[in-house]
Amino acid sequence: MSAATAEKQPFKEAVLIRLPAGIHGHGGQLKTRVPVRHRCPSCGGQTFERKQCQLCDGSGELTMMVRGRVNIPPYIPLGKPLPLEFELELFGLTRMRAIVKLV
Repeated sequence: MSAATAEKQPFKEAVLIRLPAGIHGHGGQLKTRVPVRHRCPSCGGQTFERKQCQLCDGSGELTMMVRGRVNIPPYIPLGKPLPLEFELELFGLTRMRAIVKLV
């Protein structure tokens, strides 16, 4: 599964979301967990060549699962990547756009 972020460009892969029965034809709001990458709070997003940050292993970012809501339009095509907006419950409500593939 891939992640998206409010700080950088979203990953090239789509976030996969499994739709519960009944929401595909009627649409609606879905609560789910979304993988989000964020600058490492320990090293401040710095990448190290000689000494790696123990929290992010020197990548400068962390990926965490964040609760959020997404509005699913009715009769949206399954399996086709498309941009949708999420409301994330991370330090208050934050809006984020990500490429989503509904299955």
